[in-house]
Amino acid sequence: VIAPQGPGYYALTRYADVVEASRRPQDFCSGQGAISIPDVPGDLNEFFGSMISMDDPRHAKIRRIVSRAFSPRMIQRFEDKVEAVAGQIVAEVATGGGTGDFVQDVAARLPLKIICDMMGVGEEHYRTVLDASNVILAGNDAEFVPVDDGEQMA
Repeated sequence: VIAPQGPGYYALTRYADVVEASRRPQDFCSGQGAISIPDVPGDLNEFFGSMISMDDPRHAKIRRIVSRAFSPRMIQRFEDKVEAVAGQIVAEVATGGGTGDFVQDVAARLPLKIICDMMGVGEEHYRTVLDASNVILAGNDAEFVPVDDGEQMA
């Protein structure tokens, strides 16, 4: 039996619940550890974690900067590219390419390629970016960060 670490989390799936939680940051705080490396002190999560572990006003400031790249006008600029990449990925899987793991073969590849291309990261570095992203977002999930691999957690 593995006992969960930390205070737990909320999984909000309805829009109305998300709106309500957004209005009550004192009750639904992410800055003290939403998805994070478990031994980082809670007060550091907001400054050294991802946007997922930030609360306002810092979250709003960073979101304003990042959201510029995802405005409707900017999305239109790379919409054709996204459709082409999605089509290529689906075609590869449909013709027997891939492992049969939907997340690995499709769901992770599409955003990885688009985001890496937006940032100018070469295809030879995709695996490193994916692995680093999984470690950052996985916290202490043994699927991505083996329990005995302290070096990877650091």
